[in-house]
Amino acid sequence: MSSPQREAAGLKPVTLGTLRHPNITRMREAGIQADVVAVWHGHTER
Repeated sequence: MSSPQREAAGLKPVTLGTLRHPNITRMREAGIQADVVAVWHGHTER
C-alpha cells in the first residue's frame, strides 16, 4: 500500500522492524529453539 493510501486509512508504516516480533513469535510457536531464532534475527551464538 502506498504512503498516501496508508495515511488515508490511518495506518502506521510497516517496516521490517515491526514484522520482527510477530515473526519471532511464530517461529517459537512452530517449535524452533530460542537459540536458533536468536541467531536468525542477528544475535550471535553464546
